[in-house]
Amino acid sequence: MCSVPAPWGDGTGHGHMRARIDVDSPVVQELLDSVELAVPHAPEPVEPCQVTFRIPQVEEPPKGGLVVAGVGGLGSWSMHTIRQGIEQIGGSGDGLNISPFDPDTAIEVHNLNRQVLYSEKELGQPKATAAKSLLQAVLETADVQAGVQAIGLPELDSLIHENGAKTDATDDLDLLDELDITLTDTLADAEVNALLQEADVLLCGVDNLHARGILSAMAAKLDIPFINAGTEGFGGQFDLFHTPGCMACRYGAATVRDRRVTSSQDDGAIPVSSIVTTTALFGALEGLAALCALSDPRSLEEWPKQVTWGGRSNVLRELTPPLFMRGDDHVEHVISALQVAGTTPEVNGSHV
Repeated sequence: MCSVPAPWGDGTGHGHMRARIDVDSPVVQELLDSVELAVPHAPEPVEPCQVTFRIPQVEEPPKGGLVVAGVGGLGSWSMHTIRQGIEQIGGSGDGLNISPFDPDTAIEVHNLNRQVLYSEKELGQPKATAAKSLLQAVLETADVQAGVQAIGLPELDSLIHENGAKTDATDDLDLLDELDITLTDTLADAEVNALLQEADVLLCGVDNLHARGILSAMAAKLDIPFINAGTEGFGGQFDLFHTPGCMACRYGAATVRDRRVTSSQDDGAIPVSSIVTTTALFGALEGLAALCALSDPRSLEEWPKQVTWGGRSNVLRELTPPLFMRGDDHVEHVISALQVAGTTPEVNGSHV
């Protein structure tokens, strides 16, 4: 019994048929003996890819002040890495001050696939508030202060004038001005300025280049390491400024003026696909760099200044960053990059 598809063949003289045969029949045996049958070889097993990335080992427990701008995907992984790293060496955060800032007022379900610090228990909480609680639960002796707010141009202005008082400088990152809510963990201007003045490391987990540029200028003004990372779908990169530097001199003035938000949701000006691997890899690198900086700042000299990874090619590269702007006044680099007629406010004779 057999079935033949119609029409017969494909025009090449070949066809196929299905048949039910009796293997005990001499005719069938003769037919099978005349046909060479082969079982395809199974493919060789493929070993999973492993990436080895060696970093300097530090012995001293981390101490000092860490300001974290943004505790979403990257910031969440960096905080998780710091929390786990200190816990694994038996530390409790003694002598450590951590200040997470984030304007997001509610953790949502779609955050949980890549924002490892949070779980369903934290849904609906502001990200900075939840980060504070989760850090404090493990690092019991650390001083953790949360700010449910963004930090940007006004805070940079306060650092420039060294008086802790904001001027009329405004910044579209300060989203709380547009919200009719009162949040317990919103810090006063003077408190934010004091935390920045006391910081030893500034870690960046924001979602746009404009904010990264301003934050890099803050770190340059404070003369502290600036740790930055960015991911987009199957790619990502890590930036370390352990000596004064800024995003403007590394990536060009135009990047500092780019206010577009990169988001894996529909609300982003640059919608991108989200991949958990890149967020985990580069957020963890930020956390490890922060641990080294707070344990032994000299260990950062052995770190690469820039690392990129492409998921499609699976290549991890250490790069030597280009230099777009020369000179040691990195605050001026950022200010001059923002000097676009009619868009940057003038503060005490200089644009900020």
